[in-house]
Amino acid sequence: MSSREIADLLESRHDKVKQSIERLSATQYQPDGITIKRLPIIDLPPMGEYLDSLNRPAHEYRLDKRSSLIVVAQLSPEFTARVVDRWQQLEAELQKPALPATYLDALKELVAAVESKQALEAENGVLRPKALIVDQINHAEGLHTMAEAAKILGTGRTRLFQFLRHEHIFDCHNMPLQQYIPNRFVVKERPFMRGDERSVYAQVYVTGRGIVWLTPKVAGLGPDGQGEFFE
Repeated sequence: MSSREIADLLESRHDKVKQSIERLSATQYQPDGITIKRLPIIDLPPMGEYLDSLNRPAHEYRLDKRSSLIVVAQLSPEFTARVVDRWQQLEAELQKPALPATYLDALKELVAAVESKQALEAENGVLRPKALIVDQINHAEGLHTMAEAAKILGTGRTRLFQFLRHEHIFDCHNMPLQQYIPNRFVVKERPFMRGDERSVYAQVYVTGRGIVWLTPKVAGLGPDGQGEFFE
């Protein structure tokens, strides 16, 4: 779980959460300045990068379950239940059926899902164009930007992000949760120069299996600004 997600759950500032993480994992010095005692609470978590609301590179910590619960207990014990519920949700996701073993199996699942949906739509007098289905199968390879994926899936980029956040596939910062990486989404860090300083930004891509997996889920979303994207 990222430190940003913890901050959202606690309704707190991200920098305060990061400070608490650093304090709990800091090396403490005795008054004599010689004896060193490391707090046996949490290890300093690994750090990742993301783009903030102004499209600037920023940093976040990635915490395991034990560390995240300790941080919350220190900051806002009254919100511990929220984090426990979120971890239960994450763990439940891991219990879902595994992804298809091969690309061919994935395409078979896609065809079965599309045929099932077509049968349901036929009962309601609605049928999606077959050309769109063929296009999705033809494009279910490689890596695709979110804009490309939305086009393949027959929806808009904004609406696709809305759906992924609503279904807790992406976090509030439009980054995929860990259990969906790397089979369905890939996050690539790309360097850029900010003045004389070299920085990186993160970009999300959808894999071929991700396209296959999303097709039955997002069917009927429609373009941006039209209709509801969830029931």
